[in-house]
Amino acid sequence: GRPVDKQRANLSLIRSWFHRCQHIHGRSCEESGSAANNLPRLRVIDIYTRNVIVAPIGCRYIALSYVWGGMKQFEARKCDFRIDKHGQEYLPLPERLTRTISDAFFVVESLGERYLWVDTLCIQQDSCEDQHDQMMRMAAIYSSAALTIVAASGCDSDVGLQGISTPRRHKQHSKLIRGFRYAVNLPSYAALEQGDRLIWNTRGWTFQEKIMSKRLLLFTDYQVYFRC
Repeated sequence: GRPVDKQRANLSLIRSWFHRCQHIHGRSCEESGSAANNLPRLRVIDIYTRNVIVAPIGCRYIALSYVWGGMKQFEARKCDFRIDKHGQEYLPLPERLTRTISDAFFVVESLGERYLWVDTLCIQQDSCEDQHDQMMRMAAIYSSAALTIVAASGCDSDVGLQGISTPRRHKQHSKLIRGFRYAVNLPSYAALEQGDRLIWNTRGWTFQEKIMSKRLLLFTDYQVYFRC
């Protein structure tokens, strides 16, 4: 067993889970192929340039699944997109984004990846045509992502990822007795997945995102869970 820090997620352990799945499980977790090959007109966020861009051919990306809640947040609008010298559209992002999205940027970079998909930033929220087109592909977007980051305990988009910018509410209790440390078990993924203790697990949109994702990285008020 390993102790669970209430304040900080163990990013090196998360990286090892992600890389182990890719290298050991191989094709069994890679059925859907790459985003750019299967999803034309897909947009992703380049976390290094902080621009929303058309997904490069064959690019790997990570998706974010979260509860919007009533929090006011920056949204992509068709009128704000610009055209670069190559004729490709792009959208510069503001410095201030909601904490959950900002934390997702940090996790993507920590995993050695570059591209992130977030619905409110990669779908033009003022375009009915773009919303319809992208929503019809939602299952493919999540199943094609290399990993889906889940803000599983968040009630809105500014709560953040537990263990990244905000501490977890539940602490693992342990005690040292005669040279041995005993700890109380935290809930298993199966126990949380089948119940309603996670707000994310009670919404219809996020239910689709859950069942279509090939890998889930859940940040909760208990600990981080990895499912593949």
